[in-house]
Amino acid sequence: MLPYKTIIQHNDGIIPRSISEDQFNNIDWFTQYCSENFLNSITYLPPEQHWNKDILFFGNYDSNSITISYEDHQIREIYCRIDTRSTYMEIVNKINNTIQLGSLIAFNDSLKIIGNTEHSLLDAIEECSEYTARFFKERISNIQ
Repeated sequence: MLPYKTIIQHNDGIIPRSISEDQFNNIDWFTQYCSENFLNSITYLPPEQHWNKDILFFGNYDSNSITISYEDHQIREIYCRIDTRSTYMEIVNKINNTIQLGSLIAFNDSLKIIGNTEHSLLDAIEECSEYTARFFKERISNIQ
């Protein structure tokens, strides 16, 4: 997740379909970001200790979680995991609320912008699930 305002500032006032790896790694996305609303909205996942003192962690390592990485006391990255092995509509709704309250935009591991609506999150989950299913089906058929 990245701040909405910063994405627009670095892309001529528009929200791009994706960001480059170079942009992701070299722009200080959270320099002027106020995280108070975002952090206060994460009441649905318990805060947990993380082995890295520069990471704030909410949730469970093997289930739903939000990981906030810090560098020099500034947010560097926000990562969200939604466990799709069980009913996930409620957590999608809550995470979407957090995204909205934090003025953030979600993107996937390929740096493609997902958006900041519940519908866009559900589409991304479905797309990821379909890809995973195809990936394993191809691997299994190659083994046989």
